[in-house]
Amino acid sequence: MYEDLKGANKKKIGILLIIVLIFCIFLLIINFVNCSINVLETWEEREERIAIERNEFFMSLTREQILEDFDYMMQILEENYPLFELVYRVCGVDMFENASGLRVKLADETVELGLDVFLQMMRDGLFEPVGFRGHLQIINRDYYLSRLGDALNMPDYPWLKFSYNLFTLHPAVNFYGEVDEDDIDAARNRYRRQPGFVNVVVDIIEEGRIGYMRVNRMLGVGSADIVTVRPFYNQLAGYEHLIIDIRDNPGGDVHGFLQLVTSAHIENIVTVSSFNFIRGGELNIEFMDTVHPGRRNSFEIVNDGQFIRGGGSSTLNFVNTNMNLDEISSFDYAMRHTQTLFPLQLPNLQMTDFDGQIWLLINEGSVSAAEQIASLYKNQNLAILVGNTTRGVVGNPGLYPVYFMLPNSGAIVRYDIAYTIDSSGRPLEEGISPHIFNRPGMDALETVLALIQEGAY
Repeated sequence: MYEDLKGANKKKIGILLIIVLIFCIFLLIINFVNCSINVLETWEEREERIAIERNEFFMSLTREQILEDFDYMMQILEENYPLFELVYRVCGVDMFENASGLRVKLADETVELGLDVFLQMMRDGLFEPVGFRGHLQIINRDYYLSRLGDALNMPDYPWLKFSYNLFTLHPAVNFYGEVDEDDIDAARNRYRRQPGFVNVVVDIIEEGRIGYMRVNRMLGVGSADIVTVRPFYNQLAGYEHLIIDIRDNPGGDVHGFLQLVTSAHIENIVTVSSFNFIRGGELNIEFMDTVHPGRRNSFEIVNDGQFIRGGGSSTLNFVNTNMNLDEISSFDYAMRHTQTLFPLQLPNLQMTDFDGQIWLLINEGSVSAAEQIASLYKNQNLAILVGNTTRGVVGNPGLYPVYFMLPNSGAIVRYDIAYTIDSSGRPLEEGISPHIFNRPGMDALETVLALIQEGAY
């Protein structure tokens, strides 16, 4: 009888093992089918699926969690964002009043807060009214993927390491969606240089007299740009005018433009100073000490605002002409940024004998690094600026932008850490005004050509 019972138990164990084996095989088949579906999934289907998953995640948040995120964001900005006073003076916008009204709308239970609706409400209610000054915004998926790719390529670079540690937190991963190498590559191509994108376009408007260069983005010096610019510059000897068009240029890498374009038309070394002021908020201090160690210095205003002076070797020491003391007095730290520009160093890229007039075309779409170029060319008398005032989304020369994550949704907010003034004391975030505004009924290029035709310059 014992042997019969023992045999029955073995039979039961055998059946159980077979069931487990069948179940494992079933799971493998399901996984194989899912993998096959993923392989067959088109790029457009993948993008759509990720968008749906991101929206589903966001809609899984309670209204209380979304409001907690909003309150957290405003607290961080109140302690750290540098431009509240400036946007009130320049744009007439009280950001705290706008935030109060936006919070009421976010709390309205009759409004279904999908992800797209939420982002549009944030844009319309808070970011757009101030013209995105200080690059204030919730970063989009392409930007997120592009920065993530940079961090993976240079994991020990302090700013990218700071970004990576934040971008890979669980809430951010949920908010921005599934990521693989193809996603990163595609985003970086879209964000920087799309296939077939032509960055620099050159033309001769009048043979022997007027040259024209259109720069669509402030990208790094690429081989395609050099191939375009080199022969163009070489034929400008003896020309009277060069028109450089950076209208609607959204910025990018200012250093490439300086090396490829600016250095070709300066004869001597140019030194440019600007001054960055930051609030003593906890996030700002953590960021500066992590990414820019030793850069922040206490400062004081003396001699009725004629000088700004920091301790020790950080003395700022410049004569004020346009400085807004009320705004600057609200900051805790200051630092100088000095940039040295050298005459052309790239081989075979000389503007031999070009001593004509340079014109720089700007408008409200010339932002970020394009505005830094506009400021440089205006303050250093490198060109006559024509067009409309830029928007004031300049960025801080010498400093990286700051990111922080909203704890429930995982959305990442970006802002520029500093209030920046040029050597005359003028805040860059006011926007760069041209020397000459567009004539009625004319755009900037038409205005320049009319001035040239009249012999005004």
